[in-house]
Amino acid sequence: YKNVDDPAYNTEPEDANSGRAALTWIPHPKANFLLSYNLDRQNRDNLSFADSDDPWGRDVDLDNFRAIGTFQPARDLTLSSSYGYMRYKVEQDLVYDNLAGDPLVDKNVSMEEKAHVFTVAAHYRFSEKLYLTGDITYTKSEGDFDPNNDDLLEPVSIASFSELDRRDFILHLGGEYSFENGLSMGLDYRYGDLDDKSDNIYDSVEDGEAHIMSINASKRW
Repeated sequence: YKNVDDPAYNTEPEDANSGRAALTWIPHPKANFLLSYNLDRQNRDNLSFADSDDPWGRDVDLDNFRAIGTFQPARDLTLSSSYGYMRYKVEQDLVYDNLAGDPLVDKNVSMEEKAHVFTVAAHYRFSEKLYLTGDITYTKSEGDFDPNNDDLLEPVSIASFSELDRRDFILHLGGEYSFENGLSMGLDYRYGDLDDKSDNIYDSVEDGEAHIMSINASKRW
């Protein structure tokens, strides 16, 4: 728990509560699992705006959950999988100025972002000199901003500029070979694909894909 009397910035909480819980389970020498959950709750009821002397409020919720499983089916092979969930929500009173400079109050405006992340990975040591690795990550992200003031909803809603609904896919493959003289050579390949589900004409996010390949070398003396 943390308390700050009249913080300097409106984005800083007056009261904050945070907690963490974690659980590790090892049912077998070649298998282990980890669960963890973090939360943060923030509150402030004395926001300060230049155009208004009234006290306004802000509440923030942060949640982060992760589950990881690691397996070793063979001496030289390790497999792992994980799931992560992240949530960030802000509910805040806002004050805008219209074209005449008059303050407009918008109570309990909500902004929320959520993401689900799935990952599977493998690491294989082919020999003392060669190892191979690979992983796949899939992310589902969503977000929205919900003002209530009519001046912000017509003719085009300002919320449309903040809408988020996308899918990300990343493939990674790599390996390294060590020579007798201390020289090591590595090859790394990454492929990424972005799918913008919202297809919003008011943002700059577009579908796309990328291929990245790199070669690295290191020498030990």
